[in-house]
Amino acid sequence: SPNFGYSANGIGDINDDGVDDFAFGASSATPSNSTGLISAGVVFVIWGKSSWSSSSDWPSISSLPNISLGLVIIGSTANLYLGSALSCGGCDLNNDGVDDFIIGSDSGRAVFVVFGRRHGGTSSWPSTGIISTSDLIIGGVHGFKIIPGSSNGWSSYFGYIMLL
Repeated sequence: SPNFGYSANGIGDINDDGVDDFAFGASSATPSNSTGLISAGVVFVIWGKSSWSSSSDWPSISSLPNISLGLVIIGSTANLYLGSALSCGGCDLNNDGVDDFIIGSDSGRAVFVVFGRRHGGTSSWPSTGIISTSDLIIGGVHGFKIIPGSSNGWSSYFGYIMLL
């Protein structure tokens, strides 16, 4: 198993539809649409629903990516271990009125902030339902990454655990 469910957390209402969403990580997964990205990690985001009438309502992982069900966020670097930690359900980090969330990687290379989006607004999610960590850059529409300094002595622990 690629550490499926290694981390799981409520992430607030990141698609701004009035219902909280949740995410879980598979930190040692190799993204299925890539080659050479061993243990890059994958985070699955499932849109919340106002009611779950039966277990058949739950989307299966094989049904993602599907923008009507949720998102898949994939690591873009081998051994990134994206999804080792998830945090900040209900935090609006860019003050746009929509919840955002944070993804850790226990490689010590980065922490990623993913911005929520207004439901059906002009700054919508990618139609593919896939976001790569290479898209999370300062000034980016999907979010950004925070990297540790190389001489601080604790960079190998950067992104491993987050509590907000």
